[in-house]
Amino acid sequence: MKKHGIIAATLLSLILISSSSFSRTALDFKKSNQNNLNKSTAGLPNIQVADHQVGQLQLTVSNTGTFGNGFFSGKDPFTGRGVLGGIYPKGSGVQYVFSGAFWIGAVVERDTLVSTGADGWAAGNYEFKPEVGDAGRLKRRSLIDPTSDDFEGAISEEDIIAVYTDTTIEGVDLDQILNRPHKPLNIKVVEASYAWSYPYAEDFVLFDYKIRNTGYNTLEEVYMGIYQDADVGFAADMSSNNLYSDDICGFVHTIPETLNTSFGEKCTYIDTVNIAWIADNNG
Repeated sequence: MKKHGIIAATLLSLILISSSSFSRTALDFKKSNQNNLNKSTAGLPNIQVADHQVGQLQLTVSNTGTFGNGFFSGKDPFTGRGVLGGIYPKGSGVQYVFSGAFWIGAVVERDTLVSTGADGWAAGNYEFKPEVGDAGRLKRRSLIDPTSDDFEGAISEEDIIAVYTDTTIEGVDLDQILNRPHKPLNIKVVEASYAWSYPYAEDFVLFDYKIRNTGYNTLEEVYMGIYQDADVGFAADMSSNNLYSDDICGFVHTIPETLNTSFGEKCTYIDTVNIAWIADNNG
């Protein structure tokens, strides 16, 4: 009997302060992947990128399990403009996100498998693909205008929904360690990202992942994570080392907090936050 499973995960994407241990190489990913976008070649996955624009974080998302514009760039199908990557605050030109990707791993029978949106700087390791044609396109919803076709089913002022799978082997490089073709988990991912313009919610984008096991094997010990390459600086400096060569990063495990009780007393405690951060070393 075919076994199916659904895993739902909601990630508060504090992308502004994420960091990565991978270093930049001379390979120009934007140029190499630009050819994959904005073309309607029959039979190819309909790869698209789009920007969240409604809040203070202007963040590029895609239907390949990646975000930022470092791995995939091109024109936003909803605005017709080139995507920005990860700008904060809105309109400032200050970039915090080069690119990131969704990863998921599990034990399948006696094998440990991982599917990744991107893995460092190996250009052929994009293991998530959308469908061909209109079925693979990004979808947008919004609560802003109740009379709009985008209103029905909307969660936020700017929902962007992507659907992709890890089942395509064509175009994926051999595993760098085991020297074998990509072995999919056989999953379908519905990724929804949400943004708002309200002052209390304008500084982040929420990601919600719904993962369905479409294969015959049970997925055991499932882990999910985000790979992140964050660069801090003016986006205009992307072509030089000035953007990423002087960044510093770290990790905050806990912070002290004070709570005012209903009895007029103050209660001090340690709050666990587990947040990675990155900053430009020279301001």
